[in-house]
Order: sequence, then C-alpha cells, then structure tokens
Amino acid sequence: IHTMLAVLESGSTARSDRTADQLRWAQAVVSLRPANKVGWRSLGRAYWDRGRLDEAVRCYRRAVRLDPRDPNSWAQLSAVLLRVHDPEAALDAADRALALNPEFPYGHAVRGSVLQRVGRYPDALREFDLAIEYDSRDGMESSGNFNN
Repeated sequence: IHTMLAVLESGSTARSDRTADQLRWAQAVVSLRPANKVGWRSLGRAYWDRGRLDEAVRCYRRAVRLDPRDPNSWAQLSAVLLRVHDPEAALDAADRALALNPEFPYGHAVRGSVLQRVGRYPDALREFDLAIEYDSRDGMESSGNFNN
C-alpha cells in the first residue's frame, strides 16, 4: 500500500486525477496500520488535496502524536494550520519541526510562510533564505523557496 501511495504521489498524472486513489490507499494504510505516521500524513495530504482541511489537520495531528520527534509531520501540520487560518498554532508547529532539525529546508519554508502571513517580512525572508541554503547543501533547488 505504501508503494502505491508513493507511485501516486510521484507519478506524472495530474494531482486532481490521483486524489481519489490517493485517498483510498491512505485510508487503507491507516485502517491496516493505525500507528503508521506516514499513512496518517498521506491521508492528511489526500484530504488537503480534496479541500477537506479540518480532516487534514486531524490526520497531521495524529501523525505528530504517533511520532513527536518527526520534523516532517510537524512541518506538514504547520502548513495545513496556516491554510485554516491559525497562524499562532502554525508557528508553534514550525518551531517544533525546526527544534528537531534546525537544517530542515521545508521547516524553514513553512515557518517563512507563517511569518509572511502575519506581516513579519524580514523574518520571513530570513527563513526562506535558510530554506534555500539548506536545500542547496543537499543538491536541491526548490523553486517554491525562490519564489517566496
């Protein structure tokens, strides 16, 4: 099931064409393995893609409860909390992600988005710069970070 999720999430088919399959497979993962944080993150993403943001928040919160030491789950939770207009909780989740991994590019990018939303532009720019710096150390270049 995890393999199918990976194929669906990385395939060339448009995301909107894959969301039904992604949702079904993620639901199967969490029903078979309810303690699987990756399954809950995948289900959160599937709900996010379908515009069901409250359910996405619930799934990401479940993922961080299952493994509170996973910076990716905290960063994903931060991103969806920002989408549901809870910047204070989103900033807390981003800070938790970065406390676990201070060189996590996505954590800095999400934190930058939160800071941008609340009007702290110089701080947001620093976070985006850090996201670019840490991405480039890994040989990555995220156009989203450059756009921000």
